[in-house]
Amino acid sequence: MPNGSDKNWVRLCLTIDGFRARFDVWPTRLRAKPDIVEDIREHLLTQESWGLLAKKIQLLSDPGVESLIAEDDAGRECAYGSDYSTQSLGVRAAEWPSITPIVEDELSNYSVAIGNGRAKDPETTKPNDPPSTTHPAIGFIAIDYKLLNARQKENFNFQKLSAVLADFGFTTMRLNDDWRGADFIAQHLDGQTFLGVQLKGRLVVATKYERKELYVAFFESPYWYMYPHDELLDVLKGSDKKNMFETVSWRKRGGYSFPRLDKKLFELLEPYRIPHSQADRRSRPTDRRSGADIADVSKRRKHPLGPEM
Repeated sequence: MPNGSDKNWVRLCLTIDGFRARFDVWPTRLRAKPDIVEDIREHLLTQESWGLLAKKIQLLSDPGVESLIAEDDAGRECAYGSDYSTQSLGVRAAEWPSITPIVEDELSNYSVAIGNGRAKDPETTKPNDPPSTTHPAIGFIAIDYKLLNARQKENFNFQKLSAVLADFGFTTMRLNDDWRGADFIAQHLDGQTFLGVQLKGRLVVATKYERKELYVAFFESPYWYMYPHDELLDVLKGSDKKNMFETVSWRKRGGYSFPRLDKKLFELLEPYRIPHSQADRRSRPTDRRSGADIADVSKRRKHPLGPEM
């Protein structure tokens, strides 16, 4: 059973696949518990992805449903957990182009279902495929970020952020065990500054990250933001965003993520915005500090990267 941060998206995909395996047609709508609909809409999909999903299938909030039920206009239905083999399916719900959930775990739960007939890894090489005997020339072709799967996006963002931090004297080390909530360690060349960083797809706060001296980083074009989790949590509690602590997400799951940033959130995040690189800052007179200057600022304000206050 899926149990990670993207579990409701996995359940949605498996319910659709189960319906198709049973009736050999796509369902037209899904009825789901209200908290499942809220989780998918507010925390797992961007506004753009939610709009794409709505064009493919109608997702209805139904308090009377135990979990999820897929159905069509002919009255056929299939509930989540129904035991139907999906081995013969072609395109699966989780392989819909441009619809990829924002996951907090290192590996999407959809991969857990691989091998039991309820999901398929589109990147798995067939056992009978012969090994390549040629060595093609390297082609530097830009990728489309929207077409990457969840794990590829996480790797992509780690490399991007590592390059940004390098401009300020940091080297990064990826962690495999999510030590103290961190995805990686950022070490400054001063030999004294070590930061545990959790990489996210958006602004996130959670009780599981409290009291761990953890930083959280995410990208909102054109900047990266990196904030001390507990410090920003206190800021939110004293702002007009404090109603988030009354949501089902915070009260029942101990966490909240903001699917989009408004003007007020940008203002709250301004102290945690990472300046552009040294090359870019030639045309940005307000961002003229060196990496050493920023590291020195971190000793005074507990934050190593951000505009001057």
